[in-house]
Amino acid sequence: MKLWRFFLILYKIFQDQKKIIHATSTRDQAILKAENGCSYFASFKNLEKNDSERNFYSKLGDENKNELYTARQVHGDKIYLLNDEQMTPHSLSSIPADAIITRMIGKPIAVVTADCVPIIIFDPVEQAIAVVHAGRKGTSLRIFSKTIRALQCEFGSKPETLLVALGPSIRNCCYEVGESCRQPFEDSGYNWQALAVPVSDGKFLLDLCAANLEDGLSAGLFRENVFLSEHCTSCRLDLFYSYRREGTTGRMITAGMLLDA
Repeated sequence: MKLWRFFLILYKIFQDQKKIIHATSTRDQAILKAENGCSYFASFKNLEKNDSERNFYSKLGDENKNELYTARQVHGDKIYLLNDEQMTPHSLSSIPADAIITRMIGKPIAVVTADCVPIIIFDPVEQAIAVVHAGRKGTSLRIFSKTIRALQCEFGSKPETLLVALGPSIRNCCYEVGESCRQPFEDSGYNWQALAVPVSDGKFLLDLCAANLEDGLSAGLFRENVFLSEHCTSCRLDLFYSYRREGTTGRMITAGMLLDA
């Protein structure tokens, strides 16, 4: 297996946390580039520190990704609580959900994206983790804030202590949508004018990242605890897959796992 050939994105907001391991995969054989001070790229080969970490990172490669706990993403707002030791990655893959929360040690949970917003939430106090797939529909349904509330209800998490990373996704420079997208956002209390820039008759450039940031802050997150990736998946085909730009294509994996450190 040539797992070292792909590169991973790590988020510095989690770098001092000893009880979480995480990563977002990139396009096959992506070029190693450091783009900003908040996230950085590292080759898989350079990340091999111990058996636990090596095993986790290997699951982000095509040959081992079926070992990740991923739900059947349906562009909705269902959240799955992973708390059953008998649950297998194969069984979970048939359950419809667009977010997963857990306190289980050593269970790598993940979402797959190719333009939608991938989100990792870590609670360093209650030792809980979540991953979220926030596409246009899920964002309009406020899946991000609903996941935060699920962490509160299930584990006693406090929003002000949560650490969050919003990974690479399509940005408003490239994400054109039609008038029909307005109503679902307005029905959920979003300010459409603040999120969508009109570009032509009935067409808008929608900022999914800004919408999710607004949603998370409305749930009580502190802005300084939220990292927002500046990478646009549609602009950076050298690094990422983009469904909007390429049609049927590959997917990036965003995963996190709690460690018994």
